[in-house]
Amino acid sequence: MKNIITMENFGEHNRDRKIGNSLYRICRTEDNRGKWYIHETYNDGSEWACNNAYYNEDLQTVIDKINSFTKEKEVVSLRFS
Repeated sequence: MKNIITMENFGEHNRDRKIGNSLYRICRTEDNRGKWYIHETYNDGSEWACNNAYYNEDLQTVIDKINSFTKEKEVVSLRFS
């Protein structure tokens, strides 16, 4: 799988995955503390959307979730379900 994030390579400059027109990023609710979560921004030139989901205190859990994504709009689609 392309651009896998691990605990070993996770960092300020390695926290994103791009799949199609979706950019997924691991973020934190507060600097140096708080819950980790996944932010998605989707933009195909005519449609733009974003959403946050999968909040968890455990970074490994969030890394596993982002690595499981295989298509666009995995987080954005949660807004409409």
